[in-house]
Amino acid sequence: MTIYDFLAPVYGPWAALTEAKAHRLAMALLRRLPCERLLEVAVGTGKEIASLSSDPGRGLCVGVDISAAMLKGARRSIGRTSAARGLLCQADAHALPFRAGSFDCVLCCYMIDLLPESDIPVVLREFHRVLRSRGRLVLVVMGKQALVVQQAWMMLFRHVPALVGGCRPIQAASWLRNSGWDVESEEQTTQSGFRSKILACCRLA
Repeated sequence: MTIYDFLAPVYGPWAALTEAKAHRLAMALLRRLPCERLLEVAVGTGKEIASLSSDPGRGLCVGVDISAAMLKGARRSIGRTSAARGLLCQADAHALPFRAGSFDCVLCCYMIDLLPESDIPVVLREFHRVLRSRGRLVLVVMGKQALVVQQAWMMLFRHVPALVGGCRPIQAASWLRNSGWDVESEEQTTQSGFRSKILACCRLA
């Protein structure tokens, strides 16, 4: 059981208040890319995969999450979207159950910033593995917050990480470049005072 099995009932309202704008920007960016076969890692509420799997011309559209409670909510989201064709399964991003080169694009929102630093390169290598050559990764992470918010957030993260969902700001672009990705774009957005970053990256050989 993960922390998000417990947070699943309240994650939807939090995401709507602070993360929805970043999600919309990430999906708009993804829709400009050639992406017939899409994998979303950490589907959360499932609203993104429900929408993206409804796109005309989308072929394979798979979503994974380690949390059974999150997947339950995601299944409801897909069920409410009549045109949605997304497939869901429970999986750990450290060892994705897919063959190398299975997808054109990977979407991952607010998951990398939950990981211990030692795990970040492991997961980025898995994203690299399941993408085809020159495939794209669209990544959304928590950005560095305003000074007072940043200090309070990091105090909670160090002492009671569950209160902030185990999430903290990371230097995502540096992690990506050090793991063999070409960072093509990086954008910051703010919703209800909460800062997020959206990065588009290309899989290098």
